[in-house]
Amino acid sequence: MGEVRLGLYQHFRGNFYHVIGLCRHSETLEAMGLAQSNIFLFNSFLYSSRTQRFHRSRSEDH
Repeated sequence: MGEVRLGLYQHFRGNFYHVIGLCRHSETLEAMGLAQSNIFLFNSFLYSSRTQRFHRSRSEDH
């Protein structure tokens, strides 16, 4: 599922999100991820190096 790995990510606006799972959409089979700050599903391309909206955090303290 692309370059997404489990762990802590920081959105470019500063909020932290913990990616807790990877999955596929049941109808389209699109790669998706499950993240927790408030839990939400995301398109895996949001975490890829192409878009730079999120980057993997170096610290797991958040």
